Amino acid sequence: MQHIAAQQAFILSNTDWFQQEGFSHLKWIRMAADQGRVLAQTALALSYEQGLVMPQDYIEAHKWWNLALYEREVVHHRKMSV
Repeated sequence: MQHIAAQQAFILSNTDWFQQEGFSHLKWIRMAADQGRVLAQTALALSYEQGLVMPQDYIEAHKWWNLALYEREVVHHRKMSV
């Protein structure tokens, strides 16, 4: 959970950049999120939750939070099994 909190802090501290760059980088963030990148999924979750770049949408935010937490668990289990 601490890792997710650090990601949130990083993204929220860079909201000005995210809003300035907005849609030009959104497609890359979405592609990374679709590939299971936790930081990208967290960025999308926060963006939908806070209404950054795109309209506020709590359902989409919830979806991306769940995917980020799931991917984090998958990575954790892989590390533990090695």
